[in-house]
Amino acid sequence: MFACAGKTDPPSRFHPLADLGRLEEAFGKFARERADALLIPPDVTFATHRRRIVNLALGARLPTIFFQPHSTEDGGLLSYGPDQVENFRRAAIYVDKILKGAKPQDLPIERPTKFELVINLKTAKALGLEVPWFLQQRADEVIE
Repeated sequence: MFACAGKTDPPSRFHPLADLGRLEEAFGKFARERADALLIPPDVTFATHRRRIVNLALGARLPTIFFQPHSTEDGGLLSYGPDQVENFRRAAIYVDKILKGAKPQDLPIERPTKFELVINLKTAKALGLEVPWFLQQRADEVIE
């Protein structure tokens, strides 16, 4: 996890978390370091425990930024990351090419081209934050 504080040097810090049993302890550390927000990496462990992370973050009044939209639906402040449906569609095209005889090593590596921004206004309100109108307009989904 990355804890971000705009008034510290350095402004963000990486906090490795090897044991999820120490998650509460990590949030205590974020509070002591006066973190302003958390950036949660796209990791299966964090995705599995996203509700717990969201609840701890809300309790500590820390905005959370995720990479998967379902984390925002569970109470994270916002998510921004590759559109998963588009990624699966592109993967199916690769499988089709391979099944038709293409060699995997001959296929180009692709990067995501479509990204999705989801904002949870209920969470913003609970945290006492105001999301600028222009950002809401750019979002693919706004949870009210």
